Amino acid sequence: MRITLQHMSAFLITLTLFGAPSWQHLNAQIRTRIGVNAGINFANQTHSFPGFDFSTSTRTGLTLGGIVELSISDLWRIQIEPRYIQKGMKVPGIVVTIGQSPEPVGTIDAIDRLDYFEIPLQLKAISTPADIRFFGYLGPSVGFLLTAKETAEGYPTPGYTDTTRDITSFFNNIDFSLDAGGGAEFRISPDVSLYADARYSHGLVNISDSDIITTKSYGFQMHIGALFDL
Repeated sequence: MRITLQHMSAFLITLTLFGAPSWQHLNAQIRTRIGVNAGINFANQTHSFPGFDFSTSTRTGLTLGGIVELSISDLWRIQIEPRYIQKGMKVPGIVVTIGQSPEPVGTIDAIDRLDYFEIPLQLKAISTPADIRFFGYLGPSVGFLLTAKETAEGYPTPGYTDTTRDITSFFNNIDFSLDAGGGAEFRISPDVSLYADARYSHGLVNISDSDIITTKSYGFQMHIGALFDL
């Protein structure tokens, strides 16, 4: 059987007449929202360093970014969230001695401040339409290191002051993590919703540039934001 130009024309006309409602329905289902958010990151790190053990505590940092949300059904969304985020850790209570004396004169805190530009990509499930809706999400995130600095704070000895040094060369430029979280949103107008969420981020790769030290980031974050229908 030969397919002629007349056959192809008839097929295109039929597709246009009978297929158009399906394409229109699909287009009506795919909606986009954009938004902004800000929050707090309680950041920390895990370390594997042979022969050396120390405890860490959180560094409290900020997050600030935007959101692009694409609905693929009434239940499922794809969310991209480019943002600036402050990570790192604190090592409290480092003992300070002077000269050859074994007697400590006090303690200091060392704070590693690692700042990233991060792009989380999340699969998001959201409850049925209502003024208040609940959601949960899960997905990977890639972070690009912007700066890394270490500050020694709280010197107890006269003549010594807090110091800051650049430690960017001690770390790899990229961090990968897995994020999981959830929250709720409240529609305040037909096109605008406010929301709040909480998230746990777990580092998947070694961010240390050393061959003997393994360092991974993790953190607990809380956000507030706004979403706007397009």
